[in-house]
Amino acid sequence: MAMLVVLLESDGGDVALGSHAVDRLGRLGVTSVALLRDERTACVVLEGRAFDPATAACEIISIVSAGMRSARALKPVMQMALQGSSTIS
Repeated sequence: MAMLVVLLESDGGDVALGSHAVDRLGRLGVTSVALLRDERTACVVLEGRAFDPATAACEIISIVSAGMRSARALKPVMQMALQGSSTIS
């Protein structure tokens, strides 16, 4: 599954993802969006099997930032799944 992380400079306001933005993200192949934040930064994590972060990054930044915040995209370098062990040593 493709993933893109967008970091937005936080100005204390909300990240606006209205129906128009969600529709545009869906057309790019995004199927999952998560929002994380602290007092300085908002982080939008976007995933989807049918989207290409390399070609869609600029458009996705435009959609989630609404052109009002400083934003940058982080692309995954590595992703792995871990399996738990039944014993702890």
